Amino acid sequence: MNDASPQRVALITGAARGLGKAIAEVLARQGVALMLVDVLAERLEQTRVEIEAAGTRCAAFPADISQRANCVAAVEAALVAYGRLDVLINAAGLMRFNHAVDVPEDEFWRVMQVNAAAPFWFAQAAIPHLLESHGNIVNVLSQSALIGTAYIVPYSMSKAALMQLTKSLALEYADK
Repeated sequence: MNDASPQRVALITGAARGLGKAIAEVLARQGVALMLVDVLAERLEQTRVEIEAAGTRCAAFPADISQRANCVAAVEAALVAYGRLDVLINAAGLMRFNHAVDVPEDEFWRVMQVNAAAPFWFAQAAIPHLLESHGNIVNVLSQSALIGTAYIVPYSMSKAALMQLTKSLALEYADK
């Protein structure tokens, strides 16, 4: 990226640890400004401090993304912090191990909200801004979206839903 071009901005969910954090670290090395989102506030702040100490513009937005309002607020926070959004990376994922017949209702809905509904809410809030910046969305899937996986049925269902969200948005916005 040359100095005349505006700095790219990425919003990453699940950024406190694991794959989301690893993605944030790679993008930081590429000079991308970051808005990190995760429910784990202390770990998120630690990740933000580490990335910022390495010289990258980085902000954190601790939030429970199972709630639509928090997804919308995170996108708005990225716009306030940086004035633009170029990439939305839905890397957050929640998995619980259980026999299918033993999955409690609240656990089922929590997995579906974090893994399938939140990426939709984030996309819904981000798309108008991504269209302006010619940006993109990256949804992190799992092989569980394609094959049956024992003891994590709600997770597999949610990742299959995320796969269909990805395909459907790609078709809806193919010309953009």
